[in-house]
Amino acid sequence: MFLWSSVFSKEPQVPGQRSPEELVTNMLMLELGYLLKRTERLRQERATENRRRSSSVDYSWLAAPPQKPAYEIPAGEILELQDLCAKVSPSQCGPLIL
Repeated sequence: MFLWSSVFSKEPQVPGQRSPEELVTNMLMLELGYLLKRTERLRQERATENRRRSSSVDYSWLAAPPQKPAYEIPAGEILELQDLCAKVSPSQCGPLIL
């Protein structure tokens, strides 16, 4: 697919080259996605452990279908987060993640 915006941009774009804002946004959104998945996994592990403690045998995993993540970020909030991430300078990306 040909990007017409690259024809009219003032900066020469090399295929595959990304702007610093785009790199920071991608990094921060990937980190947020990882944290959401990790939190969901920990929540499921705690719930499984609580079920196991409440009864001597837990066969619920046999009957239960795989659960969807309990929390998903709505599309509007993802766009807002991406706009906020684009405002972060590359030098502040690491400290922000920490």
